[in-house]
Amino acid sequence: MRNENIMLMKRVEEILHQQGFMPVQSPQSASFDAVYLKRDACLVLEAKTIAVYRATEFRAMIGDAILRYNAAYSGTSTCLMLAIEFGRMGRSAEADLKEYAERFLPGLCWILASRDGDVRLHLAPDDDQLIQGERPQRPRGEPVQAERRLAIFSPKSQWLWKSILLPGLDSRYWSGSNQVPRSVTELSQRSGVSQSVVSAFVGRAVSAGFLKRNKDSFVVVNHRELLDDWAHALKNRRRRIVKARSMYGDIPEEELLANVRDYCQKALVESAKPLVVVGSHLACHLLGLGRSNQRHGTLYMRAAPIEDALEALGLVPAPDGEDNFLSLEWNGMSESIGRGCVMVDGVPVADALQCYLDVRPSYARGREQADFIYERILQPHFERS
Repeated sequence: MRNENIMLMKRVEEILHQQGFMPVQSPQSASFDAVYLKRDACLVLEAKTIAVYRATEFRAMIGDAILRYNAAYSGTSTCLMLAIEFGRMGRSAEADLKEYAERFLPGLCWILASRDGDVRLHLAPDDDQLIQGERPQRPRGEPVQAERRLAIFSPKSQWLWKSILLPGLDSRYWSGSNQVPRSVTELSQRSGVSQSVVSAFVGRAVSAGFLKRNKDSFVVVNHRELLDDWAHALKNRRRRIVKARSMYGDIPEEELLANVRDYCQKALVESAKPLVVVGSHLACHLLGLGRSNQRHGTLYMRAAPIEDALEALGLVPAPDGEDNFLSLEWNGMSESIGRGCVMVDGVPVADALQCYLDVRPSYARGREQADFIYERILQPHFERS
């Protein structure tokens, strides 16, 4: 066992002892760190410490452990348990682990721990536990950190984040300003958001640990955790979703895009703002960033009579239970979506960062698609910036 795992193993042994497990020796456990037994239940344990979470490396580590487990314990009642300690545990880690387990080893057990106290235990399906008493108690009256962070992802705040994060990104993936704002005044001017709102946003972003202010610039830090919290905020917000399908049955993608193009071009005569922006998996493919054959689309719609919009797009509401549908987010065209979108053959398409946020919670290979966008487009851009 590596030295850096010793402290982790002590924590794991205490947790499993509380669950009734005792360490035992096994001739098959040479390639693992320990074996624990509780009556007829047996766990073979793999312990890892990870300083910085990276999705590709994390999944490779899980896959390697599963392969070695299958080679040594295939056909037995023994279960694999992963004990992983992070320097700082983001929301992506547990979601990635659950998704990977569902696909490759549904009986996988795990303990996820962070050095600041959180410990999450999974011993059986639908039996996730947050081990209590590990994290120091928050003084009474102190705002909850999660609530403070969610407050920085209001619709206007999302546009301000993009106005700071995305200048300099390839114009194929972002159409907003390419001038990096260096002060509250410049950020207000380039975003079109009032200076008082910008000042309040900057203060909250600094307090949340995602933004630092130098003498003549803003510096975004902890990019991955920022996107974790951003995706979490979007997942839990109230949304008005209308499921729709073609009024004539299956609609070819080309025909749908032609309808969107015509609808937007007519509207642009009266307004420079698009009435529809294509998002989710379909937008990824339109940007040339598609990772899978999933092409489900979300149409972000500006406020308009829903019947008129559906008729113009050749759509009707989809019945409950139907799988082949589009998601229309009604009145969901915030500034962060409408002002940063790009035009692809006359069709407004969400920017690359919005595509990342759209697909990430999707069960249809969404995490894989999001990681591809991050590693191919966003991470190199953030590192250059």
